[in-house]
Amino acid sequence: MNPTPLAVDKSLLPDCLEEIVIISDGHYAIADAPSSAEFASRRKQAARLDVALALAGALKPSRVIHLGDLTQEPPESPDYETARECGLALFRAHGIEPVWVPGNHDVGDKPDPTMAAAPVSESFLKAFEANFGPQWSSLASGNARLFFLNSQIFSSGLESEARQKAWLEAALAGMAPGERALIFLHLPPYLHDPQEPDLGHYDNLPKSARQWLLELCERHRVEWVLSGHVHQRFLNLSGATRLVTCASPAFTRPTFGHLFSSAPPPEQGRDDTPKEGIYLLRIDREASELFFIRTGGATRREELLPKGGRLVVVPRARDLPDLRLGVTLLHPLSTSTRLPIAWQSSVRVPVRNDYPFFLLEELGAGFVRVPLEDLLCTVARERLRLLQSSGVRVEATFIWDASGTNDLPEAASMADTIEFQLPGRIPDREMLRSIATQVEGTPLPVRLSPIFAGEKVAGKQHCRTRYAWYLSELDELEKAFDAAAFRPGAVLVQPDAGADLSQWVEAFAASRALPGVRLDLLFNLGSTDDAENLKNAVHALLAAYRREACRVYFQPFQDLDRSMDVMNGLLDTRCNPRPVFTALKVAHALAAAGRVAGDAAIVEGGVQVTEGASWLDLQSGALLDPPFHAAAGPLLPLK
Repeated sequence: MNPTPLAVDKSLLPDCLEEIVIISDGHYAIADAPSSAEFASRRKQAARLDVALALAGALKPSRVIHLGDLTQEPPESPDYETARECGLALFRAHGIEPVWVPGNHDVGDKPDPTMAAAPVSESFLKAFEANFGPQWSSLASGNARLFFLNSQIFSSGLESEARQKAWLEAALAGMAPGERALIFLHLPPYLHDPQEPDLGHYDNLPKSARQWLLELCERHRVEWVLSGHVHQRFLNLSGATRLVTCASPAFTRPTFGHLFSSAPPPEQGRDDTPKEGIYLLRIDREASELFFIRTGGATRREELLPKGGRLVVVPRARDLPDLRLGVTLLHPLSTSTRLPIAWQSSVRVPVRNDYPFFLLEELGAGFVRVPLEDLLCTVARERLRLLQSSGVRVEATFIWDASGTNDLPEAASMADTIEFQLPGRIPDREMLRSIATQVEGTPLPVRLSPIFAGEKVAGKQHCRTRYAWYLSELDELEKAFDAAAFRPGAVLVQPDAGADLSQWVEAFAASRALPGVRLDLLFNLGSTDDAENLKNAVHALLAAYRREACRVYFQPFQDLDRSMDVMNGLLDTRCNPRPVFTALKVAHALAAAGRVAGDAAIVEGGVQVTEGASWLDLQSGALLDPPFHAAAGPLLPLK
């Protein structure tokens, strides 16, 4: 029986010059080899690679790049040649002949005496060239040039190292004016810090080679350096160059589970399946964009999509015409730690958790609310600027006080909106006049929200804090604005405590309070029930589209699992997407593109459709075309 074909919907994406699929660390494993006995997931790696290749084919790229490590077996293993031939045969069965970038499981480890496997050698390099092609090469792609390097020979002293260095220097210097450069290699230059140690560090280039490569990138304004090896996602900036390490569809590296404030992922951190996937690289005239396509550990194509479903690739925020979706970052955007000394490194490895950044970019959110302090932090500011380049508007919040803030001018240089959080339920006249004075002369749009610390909640000993107004309070707020002759651009509202959400949405859509002031919606997910959060969040998103220019902010972005008020977020504690993340990502993109009716409502329960337009399966984020039967839902009808 023929396997189920995969279908991908890229209709929301803008045109581009070329699309390329990147697969990193395929790690084909022989299921009955002795090395596959250590972990149950190792016996799934061949099937996971098969699914990844089927998805790569469905994306219909002009070419495919494999970033090294075709096999689980290293080249000195007695099973290596068998694994290599089986892996090559699987690629050919899918009609894929990629550009092969050498990895340590292809040609040997970097020259470091602490590495567990055999180092790179001339014999391994000759075998690679005989079976995969050249160790380094370049290709033209639109107005860009792609450079493929052998990272394993850097600082090796081998004759091929000098030849590759001379070739790359000459090739970069010989690029045409306006031509952009992208570099692909297996080992990342570094994970956290360009000065981090290399001896005993399994996951970076030797320092001398690293410095040489980074200087080349700066001199020639290389756009991207894309690497593999780590099986986790990291982002660094070196001048104007983005350095991204890519995930694998095969497995996650165990020690990196220490990045997260959570229990370890399955198999000691080795099987964190939501982090597994492939990439779509889209090259346009001005820039390139990288999209992560999650495979999630699937070993059969049916596990990726419901029957007859189409996977939707969601564009970046800047390419969506009517943005309404925002998030509040209660957690820091990025945190750093040092991994413990554990195989395969003999040093503590400094790392940064870049998953919140990657997931915010993937979400397609148009707005992110952050405390003003984030705009004053070097690492957070760097990543927030990258989000802005993707079309995300950064909105800074801070607690008003009578003395004003000296940080406001610096924030004004970066923030797209400033939100004054006002202690108390209704601001007085002097407070509003003070705000008008503080923002005078700045171009910043102003939003107001309360910090009301006296909210009584059933079952709680202490009162809770509320950060948005109820609709019933807006008339009193209007009087305060009139008395102070001050009107902000927007205020933040939230559903009343205990209100029926569907009835509140109707009242919100019909509200004529505060004419000339935009009502933005703050929505607390507020539950540990993922199904309830999904339905309520999509209701709130649809409510935002029933008011002109309204924005809806969801919080928490990541789970709050150790506070006085535990609630699930869009991401869990390992920064993996919960169902509400996927539902909002796709529903918002479709609504922003005008493909959701203004009065659309979620449909639940058994649904049998024989005609009509497409539907969105909110649980999987897949588009369903009739005829189909959905036993559970929830579904969202589309135009």
